Amino acid sequence: MKGKFFHRTLAVLALFFAGSGAYGGVPLPPGVQALAVPQDAPVYALPGASSTHEVIVYLHGHCGDPLAGLRSFPGAAREAGTLLSVQGDIPCKGRPGRRRWSTDAAGIQRRVDAAIEAAARGLGRPLKAGEVTLMGYSEGALRAELLATTFPARYPRVILGGEPRAPRAAGFTPQQAVATLAGERDVQQPMREGAKALAEAGVRARFWVLPQARHGQYGPAAEQVLGEVFGWLSAPR
Repeated sequence: MKGKFFHRTLAVLALFFAGSGAYGGVPLPPGVQALAVPQDAPVYALPGASSTHEVIVYLHGHCGDPLAGLRSFPGAAREAGTLLSVQGDIPCKGRPGRRRWSTDAAGIQRRVDAAIEAAARGLGRPLKAGEVTLMGYSEGALRAELLATTFPARYPRVILGGEPRAPRAAGFTPQQAVATLAGERDVQQPMREGAKALAEAGVRARFWVLPQARHGQYGPAAEQVLGEVFGWLSAPR
């Protein structure tokens, strides 16, 4: 009974925020829509160019801002596909509206699938759900790594930013391409080491620096850097 009440409450909140045009009382970035996902938190969508059906799924950091990527590199994202920010599956205590991530790969994958389906319906456009560009930051990057190694065929293009440890090559395949990111004013060694380990394991991998950025930031050159990253990921091998 409690479970049913919880899911009904989530659905009501999702519908409220989807129609509010705001996140935590803050207006959404230009062009971004909050779309209701049945029995889940809303997905935040930035539609890509009309000619593309590609999808970029973004996983925010621990109790982080799910709109960070949508604010920081909207132009680069639009050129690459429709950017969908999926929110974490565990509410953060004492931080209303913020969420973190469990380690349930199958559960997170089901939520990603539901978010893509809801976005296609809400935006009224077909979205390519079978092969997705997956991007995560900090804790979200850990979960992006988990998804990409558990379901490698679903995620041929992966972006990992600001992980607290070096990304691990185990589970990635030569068919995937992985970009790692770190801020110029953040600890860079884990992401550099991760890209090197992936390349040595036969995975196409490369490291990028975000100029003037600290942990949790993308910095003033985010559009340029992410534009390069998306272009590199989609380039023919």
